[in-house]
Amino acid sequence: MRHLRPRESVGGGLKGATMKKPAPEPGIYPGVPMAEYAEWDAMNHSALKWFDHSPAHVKRVLDGAEFEPSDAMEFGSAVHAWVLERERYYDLVALRPKFEGKGSVALREAWEFENAHKVQIPAERQADVEAVGRVIMADPNCRRLAKNPGHRECCIVWDEGGVRCKGRVDKFYHTLGMALDLKTTKDASPTKFARGVVDYGYASQAAFYTRGLAALGVTLTKFYILAVENEAPFGAAVYTLDDEFMRIGRTQVALWMQQAQACFKSGEWPGYPSGVVSLSPPAWWAKQWEGMEVAV
Repeated sequence: MRHLRPRESVGGGLKGATMKKPAPEPGIYPGVPMAEYAEWDAMNHSALKWFDHSPAHVKRVLDGAEFEPSDAMEFGSAVHAWVLERERYYDLVALRPKFEGKGSVALREAWEFENAHKVQIPAERQADVEAVGRVIMADPNCRRLAKNPGHRECCIVWDEGGVRCKGRVDKFYHTLGMALDLKTTKDASPTKFARGVVDYGYASQAAFYTRGLAALGVTLTKFYILAVENEAPFGAAVYTLDDEFMRIGRTQVALWMQQAQACFKSGEWPGYPSGVVSLSPPAWWAKQWEGMEVAV
């Protein structure tokens, strides 16, 4: 049995519930521990993007949904801690030994319970975490973003149309108006990672943070993504999102926030449409078959 963690730590499915407490007043809060941030009762991007499913899905997350993290998610969180919070690494990450033989199941469950508040990775993967760190430090652009002075784990809180919102920026260079988000991925090449930006909502995440900082009087001039692969050779690259990506991200956030405001006002969080809905093929799939006919 794997023990559940607060949903905000990484993306994931929905399980369980966690206690919530009122978020602080609007402002910028550097260095807030993840466990504390996860308890703040406010709309974050992880919840907001579930409007692509239904308001009921959003409400489930807002009510404190938890998840069972995948191995890839845990590895990504470990890399994040190693690169950005090295001095606290072993307070945040536990290295899981191999449990074998008689009584191993009970021993593993006891170990997982004891370390439930930490990211958990197999002990043998620590060498890979350190290898990722070396790759990042070897690249001038990656190293500069990782090491330049800035607020790490910088949390922001703002109000918008009666909805209290929150975000957590991996690193915020306040005086420069720049932010950094560290992402682990299977493929950090430009073409594949651009697809990941779409699949995982990185454009709407950047737009949400930009919107939040603007509400606090801060102009975010650059949003950098440091993408690093989670398997050897651990390729790394620094990306920004172009104007079209950001336009789409801003549009998504604007639409979702309109829905959020309506749901909070009405107190209703409906699920999928009732009745019978006629489906149309996605545009990309229809295009593949455009003009193709089979002679009868």
